[in-house]
Amino acid sequence: MLFNLIGFLASQARMYGQIVSGEKVKGNPYVIKRKTPIAKRLGRQGVARMIDLALDAEFSIKTGARRYEEVMDILIAGPLICSNRNSRPAAIDFHVINSLK
Repeated sequence: MLFNLIGFLASQARMYGQIVSGEKVKGNPYVIKRKTPIAKRLGRQGVARMIDLALDAEFSIKTGARRYEEVMDILIAGPLICSNRNSRPAAIDFHVINSLK
């Protein structure tokens, strides 16, 4: 289930990135219309945060650096913890969550 979530997060980040960049996005026009305001609100930094979270989550699981439950918590709480647009998200998220335990 975790890798499905990571894959979904990465695919959504890709779609949002295409929308933000002005590229032609393949998919249902209604879905793209509904996702466009979200993509614009996220901006490039928000999309980069999503990609960072997905990559760090996958790397942490595959290397054994984090447990399944820990990575799931980070994926769910990541956007909430890192709401400052000027910060670098995923690397900070792991350290913030670890300091809370």
